[in-house]
Amino acid sequence: MKRKLLLTVFVLGCLFVGFGQVADSVLDDQFTVELSLEELMNIRITTASKTSQSLSEAPATMVVITDQMIKDRGYHHLEEILHDLPGFDFNKNYGVNYSTIFMRGYRSDNSDRFILMFDGILENDIWKQTTWISRQYPVSQIKQIEVLYGPASALYGTNAFSGIINVISKKGDEVGDVNLVTTAGSYGRKNIEFATGKDVNENISYNVTAKYFSQDDLHQWDEFDAIDGRDANFSQSYLDIRNNAADYEFDKNKMQFMLDGKLTETAFNENLPAENYGLHANVKFGNLTFTALNWTKREMEAYFYNPFKRSGRWTEWFEQNQGYMLLHNKEINDKIKLSSSVSYRVHKILDSKEADFKYYSAPLHDSLQNHPDYPTEAYDYDHTQLIDPTDPTTFQLIPRGVILDNDSSTYVLANLFHYRLQTWDIAFEEQIDYKITDWLDFIGGFKYTFTNTQEDYEYANRFEDIQASPRHIKKNIAGYGQFVVKPMEGLGITMGGRYEDQKDEQLIGYKIFTPRISAVYRLNKSVILRAQYAEAFQDADDWHKYATDGSARPHGSIALEPEKLKAVEFGTTVKVGEKLILSGAYYQNIVSNYIVAVDNTVDNPYYGFTVGEHFENRTDGNIKISGYELSFNTQIMSGISVNGNISGAFNIDADDNEIGDMAPLKVNLGVLYRYKDKITLYPKINYVAAKKTINWQGDETISPIQKQIDGYGIIGLNINVLNTFGFIEGLDWNLKIDNVFNTEYYNPGSRSADGVKYTARVLQPGMNVMAGIKYTFK
Repeated sequence: MKRKLLLTVFVLGCLFVGFGQVADSVLDDQFTVELSLEELMNIRITTASKTSQSLSEAPATMVVITDQMIKDRGYHHLEEILHDLPGFDFNKNYGVNYSTIFMRGYRSDNSDRFILMFDGILENDIWKQTTWISRQYPVSQIKQIEVLYGPASALYGTNAFSGIINVISKKGDEVGDVNLVTTAGSYGRKNIEFATGKDVNENISYNVTAKYFSQDDLHQWDEFDAIDGRDANFSQSYLDIRNNAADYEFDKNKMQFMLDGKLTETAFNENLPAENYGLHANVKFGNLTFTALNWTKREMEAYFYNPFKRSGRWTEWFEQNQGYMLLHNKEINDKIKLSSSVSYRVHKILDSKEADFKYYSAPLHDSLQNHPDYPTEAYDYDHTQLIDPTDPTTFQLIPRGVILDNDSSTYVLANLFHYRLQTWDIAFEEQIDYKITDWLDFIGGFKYTFTNTQEDYEYANRFEDIQASPRHIKKNIAGYGQFVVKPMEGLGITMGGRYEDQKDEQLIGYKIFTPRISAVYRLNKSVILRAQYAEAFQDADDWHKYATDGSARPHGSIALEPEKLKAVEFGTTVKVGEKLILSGAYYQNIVSNYIVAVDNTVDNPYYGFTVGEHFENRTDGNIKISGYELSFNTQIMSGISVNGNISGAFNIDADDNEIGDMAPLKVNLGVLYRYKDKITLYPKINYVAAKKTINWQGDETISPIQKQIDGYGIIGLNINVLNTFGFIEGLDWNLKIDNVFNTEYYNPGSRSADGVKYTARVLQPGMNVMAGIKYTFK
């Protein structure tokens, strides 16, 4: 721990900068350092105070990514953008969650401790509060992404724990009559986005963007390291192998295991690709704006789970989100503005589109030989017979649509499960912005939310009817207010808070108040200082409260209280000379009521060894998180600019042990070269230092765990040919190469990453290439 603190101090000293606001990314790389600090800090943002204000007034650390940056750096998906920002850590496992994202050092099972919004529509799902950031979001028509770091519950309520990602799209003529992006590349990737928009007149405008993405995903990656090791009896029981074929250990170059002491390649085959669809639209009529954002993602479980643990339960996940909002803005006079909104959201997991996977297996059990639906609906097999993973005639998954031989007695259906979930809410919000005097502003509002949710997945195997899950009605009433006082030239003090009262039909809920106070001081034309104290809360979601998982989590934890956070932050933004801007932030968070899974170890005779399987969720934990974020932006000569950031986080539990999965040092560095309107080159490096895993204190004799994820550095390159070298206006060509030197590196596995249910670590892609075109016609 002392070494990490010394490293932090050393890095800060080397950069000669105080802690402060991360503001280097607020403009196009080619223009940032050409602006004065005054112009830079007057960039308009809306996230920090739910109203338009300059960046210099924002009572929070912020980064802004522009549409030009997205184009220059070759981003195809939202998740890619976050990799280049300070303060984010990733467990990228593909399938189901695709990428679990941690912001400012807060480690949880899901990407659920920050808010994601698209044009004001809340994207955190209703049941689990997760942000399902995969590849479904259109990015070619994003105007600006505002990333707010730190707690924001004083205005936004629950989920605004570690920060907010607010995506703002282009509107009307900003989009263009026709805008088409199409790319293809390694691993069967295909990405298409189509957009159109128009200002019909001064009162009416519209824009529509559609996206399609597909990829063959991990099942074709020969180098994929599925797991790091297997316990012999454990593997044997899960694969129903009833002989002495013992160890299952995987080689990193192929999906292989030990069978009778020899490495043997498995015949395992899974052929379904990942597919994502997204549709985003805005229609403006005078002061009234209608926004819709719908997406569907179809992804296999992949290596979110340990592959052999889930054998016999391979499930194709169809997630769907629908969000609609009607917003009315009214300017009463030059001092008072009103806004009213109603939003409706639906989150679904669909059960009707799963793949019909079947095993080649041992002869069918006698009781099913005459099953009327055999083989397409037959289930179960004789456990006394051998399933040989090396023999494709006895072990293989067959994709949906393949007709099996009805006369064969070697086909059986895997124990495929259906999952279904549907939750929805409707919310009404009223807000007033009141400029009381030249030195006093007020923002206040009221929000009412009505939620219809369920306790658990509705699921069943082939021969069970899906049973309805108990449902709950929740009602949330919230009021918030914030004053901005300017007692002297250059000084702004923000004071505010939010009160929430939520209950379900059983009167289970919470009442909570979260305050915030911050000061922003303009020391001179080159230096801005910041300080902030804020509190936040995270309501325990229904997944943590009610969901069960067989013997592992046999009962719910209804009495979970909201997690609470108290945060202190200091910072500065400094302009050095005419060519360099430095900025940084230091924060410390204290979290109480931290949700922990309390393990009750039991002796399980079925597996033949003792394993901790029974656990329950409790708000027994307390953690301390500290971290830093530093950045710079400079222009070294005409047409060449450099941007970079350094960050790190340390999360410590009540016993002064690291929780894990947070890198103490992350470095992102990019260089932009622009030659007129003909070409741009953007090489970059992403470095992540070695970090302890969530299981670094675990006992390897119980399960195959990973104690540390080694550090790595990845080189990327993006090349844009603009306007076809200046010959065809609006027609751009793009070539993007990730992991240029084919570096081998890993991410931690998802959730517990215990090597039993969840993969211990996941090998990331080698060198991969995406090539495409973008056509804009106005």
